[in-house]
Amino acid sequence: MSSRLPVFRLFGKRKFAFVHFGGSASARQSASACSGGFTLVELLVVIAIIGMLVGLLLPAVQQAREAARRMNCANHLRQTGLAILNYESQTGAFPGMGSSVTEMCGFSVQARILPFMEQDGVNQLIDYTVPPMSGSKGNMKLNPAQSRAASVRIASYLCPSDGEDPVFTEYQLDGAGEGASLNGTNFMVVVGSGKGTSYDMRFPTDGIFYCESKVTFGMIPDGTSNTLMLAESLLGNHQDTEKDPIIGRQVGVSGSLKGNSAEPGFAGVSDPSESQLRSWGSEASKFQGNRGASWLFGRSLFTGAVAALPPNPAFPDSTGSSSQQMGFYFARSAHFGGANCMTADGSCRFFSNGIERSLFQAMGSRNGKEEESGVE
Repeated sequence: MSSRLPVFRLFGKRKFAFVHFGGSASARQSASACSGGFTLVELLVVIAIIGMLVGLLLPAVQQAREAARRMNCANHLRQTGLAILNYESQTGAFPGMGSSVTEMCGFSVQARILPFMEQDGVNQLIDYTVPPMSGSKGNMKLNPAQSRAASVRIASYLCPSDGEDPVFTEYQLDGAGEGASLNGTNFMVVVGSGKGTSYDMRFPTDGIFYCESKVTFGMIPDGTSNTLMLAESLLGNHQDTEKDPIIGRQVGVSGSLKGNSAEPGFAGVSDPSESQLRSWGSEASKFQGNRGASWLFGRSLFTGAVAALPPNPAFPDSTGSSSQQMGFYFARSAHFGGANCMTADGSCRFFSNGIERSLFQAMGSRNGKEEESGVE
């Protein structure tokens, strides 16, 4: 006697045969399934297909969102750069960074351009008759007179792709008053190329911005389209550690970088190699998470960058102890493959991580004549 095996059909009418093998014909039962509903097998197949589609679509959705955030970041950077150019148009020179070496701290470029950022209300909160920081060298804190201004978050100074909290309450707020905070920025003015001592904003550099600078277009012989004005950076992670730094989020404080109050730069440090920069950043004795912590302070740690290396190097930025005005603070971003930067002609460009170091350094200087020497 022949036995019929169970029949499973995914679609259409289903027929099931329940067979008792080795039994009599009277023990065999058969039933016809109704034409509606799903079997368990069909349901599992459908779920698997949906899961595959979600897996295929999710990366595309994430890429589309990041592309939108990167475009928004570029718009914010462009707005900041145009405010700097409008400042130059009205005053005849680019805004200076910080104040004299003896005063130790002054206002940032980002603070000086507020009226041109449609932020005149915030600008009126700043008391320009007193410095933004007070205290002694190595122990500078937010001046209580500037607390209201420092606590204002300016969205145009932030990159939407950077997921770090821009509000800093961990640093330099002793005596600033209850509820005081600092609000950060992702957009840094380019201090210089990092060649020689053009990483020390206290003295004139080969860049557009340094201490009390008043650079004009006539002082940019390399050409405005060949000279960096702004660069992205990542916000600090609000934490200080002694090891295992978060690259891009923490700055290495190296004992090898000794401050020099009388002359530019760290003692004996000029034209550092990439291996030196790697060593200072990776083998530091302390790593601090206050990069970009305030748009108000005219110090490189907070509002400046150098073009000493292409964007997003695979090791931390570096500085010396109590050396917020000089250091190797690089362009960085949360975007894949590079960072947004802006040149002095108002063009916003995306610079790849793979750009040649010599070319990026050439973009960081305003008067290096690299174009004539064949760099560009």
